Amino acid sequence: MLGRNEEQELLLYFTVSIIGIYCECTSFKTNYLIEKLEQTLSRVMFFMSFL
Repeated sequence: MLGRNEEQELLLYFTVSIIGIYCECTSFKTNYLIEKLEQTLSRVMFFMSFL
């Protein structure tokens, strides 16, 4: 199980990533958004596998 602080950090990282991607993608195609979202999700899953 994750500690409370670790959960908050992970949620913050994920939220910031989503906002960053959304801002980037307002000037790009939907395919680009999907690609970036998949990259972020894979990074989060990779990070979580070490906890």
